Parts: sequence; C-alpha cells; structure tokens
Amino acid sequence: MNINTKKYWNQRFASGNWKETGGVEETMIFAESQIPRLKLSKEFSGTILDFGCALGDAMPVLQNSFPKAKLIGIDFSQSAIEQSIEKYGDIADFITATYVDIPDVDIIISSNVFEHLSNDQEIVKFLKNKC
Repeated sequence: MNINTKKYWNQRFASGNWKETGGVEETMIFAESQIPRLKLSKEFSGTILDFGCALGDAMPVLQNSFPKAKLIGIDFSQSAIEQSIEKYGDIADFITATYVDIPDVDIIISSNVFEHLSNDQEIVKFLKNKC
C-alpha cells in the first residue's frame, strides 16, 4: 500500500483512522511546539498557512497564540478539508489544493508532510517564495 497518494489520505481521513490513531492530538502538539520558534508577538496580524493541515487541528492553537492573524489550511485531501471546514471554518479558511496553489502569505508551517513527498526539496524552494 502506497501511503503517499491522494486516494490513501482521502480514505484515511474519511474513515476516522486519523482521529483514532492520535493524529488530532499529534497535530496540536506539533503546532504548540512551533509557536515559540515563530518568534512572533501575540499582536501578529499577518497570514499563517498550515501546509498539509490534515483536519485543521493546528488552527485553535494558532488562533490562541495569534488572535489577530489570518489562518489558512491547505491539504490535497478533499475529505480532510471538508472536515476542517466543519470544525474550524469559523476561525480559518481551508483550501483543497497542492503546493502550486498556495497564495502568498507571511508564514508557512507544516508538520509530518515532507516525508511523504518525493520532490520535497523542490516544494520547499517553491514554498519559500510564497512567504
């Protein structure tokens, strides 16, 4: 089974397996660990994008730390984005897309994504030009 496919991730998010295996908690822990590294004031009012946002569970963590920021989540899984909108659509915008569709933003965060990409270095270069 190739876990690095859109089909796999759509099925996994739709099945509830992500939640059952601790994906929600892990996303929140990673978001919390990224906050100090961003070295931003609580008054930051720019745009933060979560690349590979899964079910969007980093958004409440980010909103709590940066209540004035505009938050965006992007994932290539339609199932993940639909669930993200349902849970957090009132605090963030969510887009079903790939890296080439990312808008210009101030900050891009990501966790547990690049190990699933065969062209990770190309994508990192692209993302650096988007923020």
